Amino acid sequence: RLEARFQCHARLAMCRLIVALASALLAAGDTAPQQQQQQLNDPSLARTQLKSRQGRTYRTLPVDASATKVAPHYGNPFERPGCRADELPIWTEDGQAAWCSPSCNPPHKCPTDAPIGVTAKPECALSGIIGRQCALVCNTSVAPSQCGPTGSCRADGYCAYAKEGGLMV
Repeated sequence: RLEARFQCHARLAMCRLIVALASALLAAGDTAPQQQQQQLNDPSLARTQLKSRQGRTYRTLPVDASATKVAPHYGNPFERPGCRADELPIWTEDGQAAWCSPSCNPPHKCPTDAPIGVTAKPECALSGIIGRQCALVCNTSVAPSQCGPTGSCRADGYCAYAKEGGLMV
């Protein structure tokens, strides 16, 4: 009987823990936009930072997209199917745009499959504590855009896709 009573108390404690965790998650959901903005500006999150050769800072942050079918690399993280399983969404320094970025494969090789209409060249252009990441390197003075019909060549020389509504909050 003592063993049965202990199991009952253990289950009750587990149920209380699950309810407490669920409540905390629901409460955290109300502050998600503020937390994302804090993440964007928080310099202590060095593990999410990448640096370009020019010294600009880029961050990996989650986006609301899931990979549901096979797509080319360097796609738009804001549209379905989103980033591939082997890519990270990389946000520009100003938080206005992002792109899906695969890791550089040794020795500094990047996948060459890009979305339709893209003529920019993939390069192992970003590095940080998470490793080296690829980007489509473009020339802002070349017209039409080397970044395809929905991408744009940013002033920093990388193809990216604008986040609808401007700055990420």
